Amino acid sequence: MKRWFLCLILCSLLSPLSYTQEIPPEGVTIYVVQRGDSLYKLAQQYDVTIDELVILNALENRNVLKVGQRLLVPTTSVSSIPLSTQEPVFYVIASGETLFSIAQRYGVSLSLLAQANNIADPSLIYVGQRLIVPSSDFQLNETSSNALQLPEGIERIVFLSPVFTEGKTAIIEVITTDAVQLSATFLGQSIIAIPSGTATYRLLVAVPVFTPPGQVTLSLNIIRNGQSQNLDMPLIVVSGGYLTTNINVSPEQQALLSPAVEEFEISTLKNLTSRSNATRYHTGVFSLPAASPMNAPFGTRRSYNGGEVNRYHNGADFASAPSTPVYAAGSGQVVLADLLNIRGNTIVIDHGYGVYSLYAHLTAINVYLGQIISVGQAIGTSGSTGRVTGPHLHWEMWVNGIAVDPIQWTQSTFLTSE
Repeated sequence: MKRWFLCLILCSLLSPLSYTQEIPPEGVTIYVVQRGDSLYKLAQQYDVTIDELVILNALENRNVLKVGQRLLVPTTSVSSIPLSTQEPVFYVIASGETLFSIAQRYGVSLSLLAQANNIADPSLIYVGQRLIVPSSDFQLNETSSNALQLPEGIERIVFLSPVFTEGKTAIIEVITTDAVQLSATFLGQSIIAIPSGTATYRLLVAVPVFTPPGQVTLSLNIIRNGQSQNLDMPLIVVSGGYLTTNINVSPEQQALLSPAVEEFEISTLKNLTSRSNATRYHTGVFSLPAASPMNAPFGTRRSYNGGEVNRYHNGADFASAPSTPVYAAGSGQVVLADLLNIRGNTIVIDHGYGVYSLYAHLTAINVYLGQIISVGQAIGTSGSTGRVTGPHLHWEMWVNGIAVDPIQWTQSTFLTSE
């Protein structure tokens, strides 16, 4: 997709009406490689990154340039971005588009667009992917702790997730100088520090759905030599941009729309998933739990039978036929295998450090409470038990007692090996 789009750009530079004048697309300039040039030299000259040049020109070998070779060079500045209260917009990638072309369309830098969406490799995007497109003057959360007055024992704090998005999981990394005990609180949730290498800890921050956009505070607690200190860190939360839909429930299931029934089930799951087990069962990205297409994403605001829009879809649905195998998305221990009112036959797996996955509406449960599960293991079959309009698999991820977008966990590594 990327190379096809870039070929269109390059071909457009040689207009059939004039072969003597090259007109570059908006936002880029053309540079003709001279003897002695290198990508490092050009990146320094034009104040861009080598990766931006590689991606924009589809270069297979960044160490080889040919004299006379024409390169596209972005002219958008990737300098630091000042604070703005403007909300970002949301964009769904279409066929033939690149991250650079989208960045140019909205007047933001490729670097900013990639950071805002936690995209490590801008060439790895896909049709249908939903992007946050921040305004050109929107400030990401600080990428380091230079502006914070750090207490003794803390060397550095790094925000590995520059944008804290409603319904998503973010990572804060804390590097210490000596032995400390770390924990944090954020919007009512307790967060424990996950060891992530020598003197390095990770805080997994779950941003609840319906969190208003704006500035919020995470309070970090540090215990060193028996002395306790708190460090308050301001974070910027942006909207998840979720859509709204109406669900029609059959008369036979009307009782399951009762707020009391739903509140009891959510409370049960919240209490279960708020427990933090210091056993690390799973590391790396998570797998998809079904070999079926996803037909309902996380976060959609919902009304039922035309009523008030006051709920949301706290998982991702897969269009699995009845009795289709359901697979564990990650290794862990089964902490619930039972029948719930709304979710029907349900399995919950503890992956360690406050991370849980949930599989609902099952026809059959093929695991038992306390069982240790491996990633990819068949744990049950899909069905239509509970409050449903048809057979499917409903999959949830919970972090520190908060339901978050499970698809994000298949794209980024949140749990690392120690």
